[in-house]
Parts: sequence; C-alpha cells; structure tokens
Amino acid sequence: MLVIPVPFSKYHKEMLTHSKEMMEYNNGHMAINPSKHGKLITVLRTAMENGEGMLDKEATSHDDLFELPVSPTRI
Repeated sequence: MLVIPVPFSKYHKEMLTHSKEMMEYNNGHMAINPSKHGKLITVLRTAMENGEGMLDKEATSHDDLFELPVSPTRI
C-alpha cells in the first residue's frame, strides 16, 4: 500500500469541494453502511461550509470524523 500524506492546510478547499461533488451529483458516488458508520453519516448530513470553502466545525456534528471521507478526494 502506498500512503501519500496530504496537508489539509494547503488542500482543504479543494478536498471539501470534490467531496461535496462526489456526494451530491448524479445521486452520489459513495456507499456507507449505516449500521457500522452511523456517526460518519451524521457528519456528512450536518457538514456546513462557512462561505470561504472551509468546514464550519461549530455547525458540524462529530467534525473530527469529516477528514475520513474527504482525505482520499485529493487526486
């Protein structure tokens, strides 16, 4: 397995935008097992952008889990 570290400080806007597109357009491209990952679904449903292309952590439940689905979107 090849792991490539991605600095959120540099690519957070790009990753948030790409994640949003993957989940919203054409009925989404992500399948999540609700019985195993209920908190992750909550994160994705409550995620709010602050208007500057960044995650509004105060308005998002379990915001620390948001990095999980967003990380692989940096291509």
